[in-house]
Amino acid sequence: MGVVGLSEKEFYRLSPRSFNNVLNGYNAKYREKMELHREMLVTFISPNLKEKDRKKTLQQLMPLPWEDEYKKTAQKPKEKKASTKLSEDEIKRIQKSYKF
Repeated sequence: MGVVGLSEKEFYRLSPRSFNNVLNGYNAKYREKMELHREMLVTFISPNLKEKDRKKTLQQLMPLPWEDEYKKTAQKPKEKKASTKLSEDEIKRIQKSYKF
């Protein structure tokens, strides 16, 4: 079924614990592949890095979603600024108070 590679028959034969073990094994394999890809990518780009970036670790250069560095660099949603536009009524009120 899907990316794990189980047939429908195999899936329905698994107990919940067995399925969890299969899923954990798949996730571990996926993480290992991603870490290998990161290492290869950083090796390929390292000749073109600035001096300050060469001193960074793999985790700092290319953080993966399950690492703390990724969570630090993830973009936080921007806060909406309060509108500073005045309505026509407010403008008229201000004009009257200052006698424009």
